Amino acid sequence: MTQSTVKKIAHGVAWTSLSSFLVKVIGLVYTAVVLSQISVYDYGLVELAMSMLPILGVFSLAGLQPVMVADLVSHKMKSDFYKMRYQFSSFVSLKILLGIFAFLILNTLVFFFKDSFPTVAVTMVQVLSFVFFAGPIRASVVLLYTIYHRFDVLAHFKLIEELFKLLLVSMFLIYMDLGPLGVVLAFVITDFVVMLVYLPGALLLAPKYFNGMPWSIEGIANPMFAVRHHAKWSVFQSSLHQAGQNIRPWIIQFFLGTQAVGIYAVAMGLFQHSQSLAPVTKVLAPIVPEFKEEPKRLFRLLNNGLKYQILLLIIIVGGSTLFLPLLFSHFFPGYIAALPLFFLLAFALIPDSFAKVYEAAFHTFRLQKSLFLANIVRMVSILIVLPLCVLVFGLYGVALEVFITLSVYAYSRYRVLKRKLPDYSFSARDLYTVNGIDRMLFAKIMRLLTLRNRRS
Repeated sequence: MTQSTVKKIAHGVAWTSLSSFLVKVIGLVYTAVVLSQISVYDYGLVELAMSMLPILGVFSLAGLQPVMVADLVSHKMKSDFYKMRYQFSSFVSLKILLGIFAFLILNTLVFFFKDSFPTVAVTMVQVLSFVFFAGPIRASVVLLYTIYHRFDVLAHFKLIEELFKLLLVSMFLIYMDLGPLGVVLAFVITDFVVMLVYLPGALLLAPKYFNGMPWSIEGIANPMFAVRHHAKWSVFQSSLHQAGQNIRPWIIQFFLGTQAVGIYAVAMGLFQHSQSLAPVTKVLAPIVPEFKEEPKRLFRLLNNGLKYQILLLIIIVGGSTLFLPLLFSHFFPGYIAALPLFFLLAFALIPDSFAKVYEAAFHTFRLQKSLFLANIVRMVSILIVLPLCVLVFGLYGVALEVFITLSVYAYSRYRVLKRKLPDYSFSARDLYTVNGIDRMLFAKIMRLLTLRNRRS
């Protein structure tokens, strides 16, 4: 592994770790504001409304981003700037067209089913539909900064986004008393404002990385090019994955009611916060393609990534057991039932780490069709296992279903990766064996963090 790559990983991990920590601190305040201002039932309504966006993930091209990163980095390595501009322009064009279509579809559905749901829930979905207009620009900004390897800017982006959302939700809930609608309004307005702030900077850097501006008239006129061949499978598999993840609240609502959805939403929120606090896989995604032709170094990168991801998660969950019970018992007693569910869900973070690291390699080797087929199995698992677990164990049965589903999914990813790369292997020893790369990465991360602290 070259010095520049080690520095790149260390820089990315340092920035994303620091940013994630600050974002999670803000997230705790945000959660405190929301949970203190709306009831468990209203929080369940918010979760059901918000779940509509990922269920319609195929219209937002969920899953295409990692493919774009891998392909654009590959074109950049070959100095093929024409293909870079063509592919990026096609991506943006398709995002805009599908965003308009999704907006129309969602509002048409609302018109026909508005009498079947509470008025506030219908209004929330109508407001959320505007996210499909902001989505194309936001995705473009994130994509550009990712291929630039500007992890520092992405860290700023997320931090400012969370701060602005906290400001808005506080105003809407505390001072304007908008209830659950205020949560949705804060989410949508933040999407528009923050992405417009960061767009100029992303475009200013484009000439350096695209050898000119990233636009191509031919690419804009050919939106379907962005989902050709392997890319379409990435969209299908990610959309199916998101639909599966967000079908859970509706299954829980059917068996246990909206109140249970609110408890589940808090526990799953804590689970997802824990995932994002361990950012190793996000850093690996744009770097793995550089080692496509060097299998041994790729194997080392994947296994070290697994080790760092799992180690960070153990630290995060361990710390959570100390302060979360005190926090909830004093400030959110109505949501205290979410904590046992979260700690049970935390066991699923281990198979989830394997799945995420292997997915970075799958995008690099264009194995998206395999990911799509695996997500069909995952969806079937959720639809069959979750109702059974909920009927037998109640709400806590969700944790068992998540662990079973993610374990099967992660193992299937390992088997497929082995077929593609027969020499790849992973052993439990890789999790605790310290090598030169570990020491170098640790030294780099600590040096960057120390330097940043001295400057601040």
